Amino acid sequence: MMVQRLRVKDGVGSFGEELVLFLTPVPETILCAECTSLAEEMRIDSKGHMFCNPCLRKLDKGGRFRCRRDGATEMIQKMTPCNTSYRKVLEFEVKCPKEISGCRFRGKLRELKDHLPSCKPRKMKVCTQCFNVLGDESLAAHVQDSCPKRVISCKYCHQGIEAWKINVHLQQCDSRPAVCEYCKKTIESFIKLKNDHLPTCPAVPMACSFKELGCKFMGTKARYEEHMKSENHMELLAKAITELKNPLQQNKILSAEVTDLKRRLNALQESQVSAFKKQQKSDERIRSLEAENAALRQPLVNLLDEISQLK
Repeated sequence: MMVQRLRVKDGVGSFGEELVLFLTPVPETILCAECTSLAEEMRIDSKGHMFCNPCLRKLDKGGRFRCRRDGATEMIQKMTPCNTSYRKVLEFEVKCPKEISGCRFRGKLRELKDHLPSCKPRKMKVCTQCFNVLGDESLAAHVQDSCPKRVISCKYCHQGIEAWKINVHLQQCDSRPAVCEYCKKTIESFIKLKNDHLPTCPAVPMACSFKELGCKFMGTKARYEEHMKSENHMELLAKAITELKNPLQQNKILSAEVTDLKRRLNALQESQVSAFKKQQKSDERIRSLEAENAALRQPLVNLLDEISQLK
């Protein structure tokens, strides 16, 4: 709920300068256009704006004043007196301005006028655990009985738990009584249910030992033993062995193919090495022939020079 804090002016100053806390929404149109207060004696200008008499006396400039809302100049004498809005506001629900000091009054505005002269705010204190602000006289009871941070002993495990957590703890406490969902027997605690009872409870459902092979049996220990004696699981076992053989045969074929690929890869690698060695020998022979050719070319050049000189 939105609270409006407004100053209220009546002819005798019943509300003083303190702001009244309005719980009933107050329309902006009935507030003074100058000071945004409620007043018992107000006047309306030609545009419907309301002004309280104290503000009009301050704004009065020779019988005229300038409206803050629209900047128009108005004649005070031509304004219409209005107090019907104030009479309606007297029925609006409010809280005491001294609420912050601990006053819990809540009522109509006209009732607040009678309350204020006798209002005596309580001395307030802060709870050191939850930091709530309370009256001095109720702090002790709050700490003892209602503070959400007070420590409460769990009735099952006797551990100290903060009050705001206790309900969740009681629902989850491992020491709380339990009922076996299978045999419906009451067990002292959930810890014993889990660690001691369930591993030996004859009503706990058991799956068949051949579950992984496809048997869908699920029953109590007694029914399990009867099932294992009477049911022939050889067909399931044979089916499982057959299904296992197919992948084994496929694995053998794949293994042979892999071995052949490895052999061919090794042969290819050996062929590449042999070709590389032959290439190296060819390169060496070419370099040798080029050297011999160079060695023979020079004598030939010299011989040609001599022949040329003889001519």
